[in-house]
Amino acid sequence: MTGATGGLRATERRPALGSMLRMDFRIYLRHSLELLFRLQLQPSLDSIASHVSLQSVDGNSLLRRVFPDRDMDPLEKEVAALHPESPASALPESSPPHLAYPAAAGMEDNHLDLIYKAVRLTRPARVVETGVANGRSSRAILRALLANGTGRLTSMDVASDVGGLIEPALRDRWDLVVLPRSRRRAVTRQCLLSQAPLDIFIHDSDHSYGWQSMEYRCAYSALRPGGLLISDDIDASFAFVDFVTQAPALAFACVGSRKVMGVAVKPPAIAAGPPRPPQSPQ
Repeated sequence: MTGATGGLRATERRPALGSMLRMDFRIYLRHSLELLFRLQLQPSLDSIASHVSLQSVDGNSLLRRVFPDRDMDPLEKEVAALHPESPASALPESSPPHLAYPAAAGMEDNHLDLIYKAVRLTRPARVVETGVANGRSSRAILRALLANGTGRLTSMDVASDVGGLIEPALRDRWDLVVLPRSRRRAVTRQCLLSQAPLDIFIHDSDHSYGWQSMEYRCAYSALRPGGLLISDDIDASFAFVDFVTQAPALAFACVGSRKVMGVAVKPPAIAAGPPRPPQSPQ
């Protein structure tokens, strides 16, 4: 009787286990399809606005939230020299440099101004950016570092013919890392972590969900407390929205005419309390 009962229970367990496996597979398949569908989506401005503290076309209003006690008015004349239409921005060379990439690959003016001012206000020792193209943003960062009198920029790109806009006088503060065709993800991670603690990280490379997410996670872990994570093209995928939803960061969005830039501020370290007095021996 006991054997028959035991056999019956074992038989009863088989369909239950099979049903569980089928249910787990259905859940896995549904989650995979949802993720695959999400990877192809681009967030709307309303969706981005609902996940950031402030969204504006004016970079100054965002920077005032990060640096409430700093005066940005003296920087306006400096940023005017960053734009091609300004006479003050003319390069010192007698002939313009050969540019290997279309102008459309460059960063928008209000985003460029935001980055320049962020570097001037932060006075970083270490800045890392991914994606160079003609080097419009790289040149702005290097000019800000030169004005600060301190700091270094490390740029990562998949090509070596980048940075045509960067004047020779700025290149002694610049390191270019050309990523290999294989192991690009691993090399990117290694480069980011080797630069820790970072003061500022700027993403402007592959704007796919997976690549953006990887860069955000690695860069955030390498950032010092209070450091800035800046990303161009946060409207290209849901990566920035998902990242700031999960990470303990104060986030902003600067809206341009063609794309949206995101800024996430890593919280400052919590100050440790006063040391405890030594315990008296019992």
